Amino acid sequence: MTNVEPIPLTTKHLRDVITKGANDQEGNIYGDDDVDDDSSDNAERADIKDIDDVDDDDDEYQNSEESTDNSQDAPAQSETAADLSAEAFFHPTVGQLQQNALVEKSNADENQQFVDVIMAKVRSVNQKLKDKIEHEQRRIELTTQRKQESNPEAEKQLQQALERLEQMQQQVDKYSKREKAAKIVMSQIKTVNYINIEAFVIEKFLYTKLADLIDHLNEVEELDELIKGRIPKVTIREGNTAYCISVIGLQPHHDEFKVILQRIRTLSNLTRSAKNYYERQLHRIINGIHRSLIIENIPSLSDWKCYAKILRKLIQNEMETYVKNFDDYIIKQAKDIVSQCIENAGFQSWVAIHEKTNEYLKNHSFSGEIEALKHKALDEFVNEQVVTRPSRFQIVLSTASLQVMNPFINRAKTELKKNRKFIGTSKDQFRHTASLLQRILLYYRSCLLKLPLYESSKSLLDKIEKNTVVTIATSTGSGKSTLLPALLIAEGYNRVWVTQPRRLPCTSICNRVNKTMMNIKDRFPLAGWSVSGAERNTDAQILYLTDGLLKERLLFNSNFIENEIRGDKRIVLFVDEVHERSINIDLCLALIARLLTEQPSLRLKLKVIISSATLDKSVPNLFRQIPQLKFDQYQMPFSQTLHKVEKIYRPKENILDVVQELCRKRQRHDQILCFVSSVTDVYQYCNLLDKLSHGIVIAHPLVQSQSASEQQRCIEHGTIFFSTTVAETSLTFPLLKYVVDTGTINVSIYDPKAKQTTLKEVPASESTIKQRLGRLGRTNPGEYHALYDSKMERRTYPKPYVCQSNLIDVEFSLRRSFLDNGLSHLKKFLPDPPESTLIEAAIEELERLGK
Repeated sequence: MTNVEPIPLTTKHLRDVITKGANDQEGNIYGDDDVDDDSSDNAERADIKDIDDVDDDDDEYQNSEESTDNSQDAPAQSETAADLSAEAFFHPTVGQLQQNALVEKSNADENQQFVDVIMAKVRSVNQKLKDKIEHEQRRIELTTQRKQESNPEAEKQLQQALERLEQMQQQVDKYSKREKAAKIVMSQIKTVNYINIEAFVIEKFLYTKLADLIDHLNEVEELDELIKGRIPKVTIREGNTAYCISVIGLQPHHDEFKVILQRIRTLSNLTRSAKNYYERQLHRIINGIHRSLIIENIPSLSDWKCYAKILRKLIQNEMETYVKNFDDYIIKQAKDIVSQCIENAGFQSWVAIHEKTNEYLKNHSFSGEIEALKHKALDEFVNEQVVTRPSRFQIVLSTASLQVMNPFINRAKTELKKNRKFIGTSKDQFRHTASLLQRILLYYRSCLLKLPLYESSKSLLDKIEKNTVVTIATSTGSGKSTLLPALLIAEGYNRVWVTQPRRLPCTSICNRVNKTMMNIKDRFPLAGWSVSGAERNTDAQILYLTDGLLKERLLFNSNFIENEIRGDKRIVLFVDEVHERSINIDLCLALIARLLTEQPSLRLKLKVIISSATLDKSVPNLFRQIPQLKFDQYQMPFSQTLHKVEKIYRPKENILDVVQELCRKRQRHDQILCFVSSVTDVYQYCNLLDKLSHGIVIAHPLVQSQSASEQQRCIEHGTIFFSTTVAETSLTFPLLKYVVDTGTINVSIYDPKAKQTTLKEVPASESTIKQRLGRLGRTNPGEYHALYDSKMERRTYPKPYVCQSNLIDVEFSLRRSFLDNGLSHLKKFLPDPPESTLIEAAIEELERLGK
């Protein structure tokens, strides 16, 4: 709100102002609750701003950030909607064009009756004096007749009686003259009915001060004692729609009464004008808030609308309370100065009322209530959307989950009260509030998922907050890929980048997060995805992408991280499924380690999470060795699967026989997942099963070369699957009942001397077996059929691919990136550096090819 120069008080402008009346703004500016907040009509309900020096405290309340936003949303103001100064509300003629026209009606009959009564009383007094004289005369005559003989005492008494008689005669003569004079005065008395006086004027001001008014009129004209106190006479009568005041008195009495009445009517008009002025001041503040509440392009728009609706209602109720309190206050103040309006012709009531209004505005700032209303609105929002919602939908939340969720939500409430970025009513400040609402509901919706990680999430999030790099080892199905990114957004991080080793998990996990963490009405998804050649909603707060894409961004965009953390933003790089130790995963870890080593300033705004169901110790060791880097590990306590899983060893049985046996005993929709060592085996077993069952049993292949959509269709509609490592992680099978595992895996091993790659079948590592077993028990009980010897020797973790692959492509990519260097430089940042022979072989081959 900015002070502007007041518009000159011309007659035309004054008429325009007054014509609007006190009720211009009394309607609900917010409209019906069902009206879409995005409506442009709503934004245009705030045309008029009333400016006065008294609102300097309110001006400070609006953050300067609003100036950039309101220019887009506030409607353009025309001359008729210009800012109104206090002069338009506090001046001598305020409201006169709206007040009832005063009608003066002489009442000759009533006037004559009143004069006759008064004169009759005067004559009666005079007659009593005459009667008294006559009585005294008769008494003297009788006394004289009875006493023929005179004596000094009798003479003295007679003389005294004669003197009394003479005095009484003088009184009669004097009173007769006064009677004649009174008759002349009474002939000038007028009885006038002043009709059409507003009830507000009479009831609020004149009734209680009628005696003062009559006393003042008595002083206007010096009257004989014969009629003094009898005039002037003022009588108030109530009519159907207005009041009538009957005044009986001389012309000066009427003249003075009309002047006083106008002063009191002006005072009445001023009180209503002050209320109108006060309401406009409130509406000026509220309309600014209303415009700021209309926010678009935010992820949780539907939740924001719910909060904004609650806040509007609270503001409206509070405004009505403020208006009523001011109304009571200004009427009381006006009543206190009615006597001055009666007695002091020079009293400027408009100045007094203006001063009282300003004093009230300074001592009762409505803006000071807004923060408390925002906090109350948040409490009601949480109660409506979180506290009572589970019971309405018959959702039972565990005590442990509530003990985690409630402190999260209470912390968010405290943040609203204490963090300065939330204090104020600009669009930017409300955007921060909208983000806070989203965070609260993310805590709540995360709780509804009932995933094992949620109950221990507080300690994990504390570790992430206090450290730059955190490694996480959790059991499969704990929620690390779906739950943790949402909780990180709830914690206030601006963006979370989550890598997945394959295309399908990027899309499927993204869809699952949006489905479980969002309101279905929201237009902007919480999560997006990006894979080679395709992407969707890449500006979302959570982005699922393949580790190959993250590697490319780290390699070929030197400002990638700096651009993301610009300003006060904080981001998280979440490298998931690290146990696979693909070349892309190891390169991502190396490039991140290099950034944190060579650019320590990034540690303030960048968090790195390295996650897997199982984790080789070489990965934590990589980050421990970085000087002054805050690093920690999180090992989630082992948790049982939601459903029981039975492990059955069948080392010498044929996989197809086992599958056919399971087909015969399974329920209709039960799914069977088979792990084999190669893509060739996948397709071969699918074909053989089709032939053996004469086309009755159909098996679906799941391999790396398939598109994400093709894999998703297979999982949604198929019941039997053959897969390599593709189905070990991230993919969720809705009705998986059986896993059949050969316990082997094909690995490509490069021989630098022979300069050739051979495919070798080796026992799957213990971590790989654990991943495959972890596919079961998520949605229903399951059986794990192991087609291998339980005593077979296995590596604890798979050997990193960077240590057994042809590195020519890696070397070439590194050399053409902004690093301008190869593996010889980067290998110190790798968790498990490849042998020098592999690096040298790659360099030699590049030199031979002239690259």
